[in-house]
Amino acid sequence: MSDAEQTPISSEAHADERDEAERTPSDRAPAGGASVVAEQQPAGDSLRFLWWLSLLGVAALVLGRFIGPALPGSGVGMTKVVATFDVAGGTLSLLFAASTIVAAGGTLFQTVHTNLPFWIRIVGMAVSTFCALVVVGSAMTNDRAPETPALMAACGAGAFAVLCAVASFRSRVARLTSIVIGFVGLRALFRGLPGLLLVHGEKWISADTLRTQARVGSTIAQLLVGGALALAIVYTSRAPKAEAHGEPNERPSFWSPVTVFALVLAVVAARQAQLGSAPDAAALNVFLKRAADRFLVQPEPYLRVQIRMFLGFLTPLVAVGLLTVRRLKTLTAAMCLAIVAVDVTDSPIGSLTLVVAALSVTLVARSGHFLWSVLVKPAR
Repeated sequence: MSDAEQTPISSEAHADERDEAERTPSDRAPAGGASVVAEQQPAGDSLRFLWWLSLLGVAALVLGRFIGPALPGSGVGMTKVVATFDVAGGTLSLLFAASTIVAAGGTLFQTVHTNLPFWIRIVGMAVSTFCALVVVGSAMTNDRAPETPALMAACGAGAFAVLCAVASFRSRVARLTSIVIGFVGLRALFRGLPGLLLVHGEKWISADTLRTQARVGSTIAQLLVGGALALAIVYTSRAPKAEAHGEPNERPSFWSPVTVFALVLAVVAARQAQLGSAPDAAALNVFLKRAADRFLVQPEPYLRVQIRMFLGFLTPLVAVGLLTVRRLKTLTAAMCLAIVAVDVTDSPIGSLTLVVAALSVTLVARSGHFLWSVLVKPAR
């Protein structure tokens, strides 16, 4: 072909290249199917209510479980203060119980249009319904649930949490949260099953054997609590900036301002609580001692009292620290609810809280829509 015949074609090709170079980035088709991704962006996180539920749970835990019961007898002339905190703690606890029942129903409703395994839906519905009935029954009997139903709820919630943790473990995003929930679920099992044996096993097992196995189960449960708190501290300490830009996370560490403050405060509180038994103890020491008496579980595990006090004070501090984490709010809220359930797993409301946390993590780990809504902010 001659040079004269090639000139029109080459001039048209050069013109197309100039036109392509002059086009703005917004006019070009995004690479990697970004336009398709933008069209599929979800309207919002359907589980965003979990963060508010975790906030309410932490407030109810701190006021209703620690401050309120520890104030009476801590000082002189505190009648009005004690009455105020008692009413506030009771109100927050009832509000948290009602909100958790509603949240359980809402979370179960979210599973209808997902590809979750059928057994997760059925077991979750059965366990949450039983726990909710026990919660309502305890609220109608001066907050004292029957011992056997409460222990059965703890065992059911613990088993369901372990199953959900196994089902969610393959998800890299939800792996750490699922491990924490699995530890809390195992803790509930190691507390609930020996408790049921203590109540109903006297006919077949000797009393000494029952007490020994109960203390062993309590010891394992305390160790599981320590593992769950350690993982929650690592989660709180991870670098949010690197994670937000898609960069690999830094090496897991305990050291961040929030976690260091929680660890130091737990050590100081445990030390001061040991001094509360002295006749000339200060009011603060007496207050911390009375607060520590609330979470020293029975039967006593084979652990030193100092370690048990440290873990007891660290639990609400870690829950408060998780509220400061602003990334992956649904998974963070689920982990916070699991930590809240650590302190009240033996009660029906703790069992129901654990079920909500386990089911929400499974939704994020096994459903693409919920995973996308957690990872990506909705378009505006």
